[in-house]
Amino acid sequence: MEINVVEFFEADKDGTEVNSVNEPLLQKVRLLEELDETQKKSICNMIDTAIANKRLKEALSNAMNITI
Repeated sequence: MEINVVEFFEADKDGTEVNSVNEPLLQKVRLLEELDETQKKSICNMIDTAIANKRLKEALSNAMNITI
């Protein structure tokens, strides 16, 4: 994709600003732009791992609820 990380989080599909509730996240995303590529990849890997873990837990929880 030809969009930087900050642009991705700053606007939704209509080009409107993201809700101010996400401002702390936006500040962190802006700071990510200052990191080198290796550091950015490491952080992305950590985020991907956290998301995968959450989805796995949800899937297991749903499976347990279905079988009970």
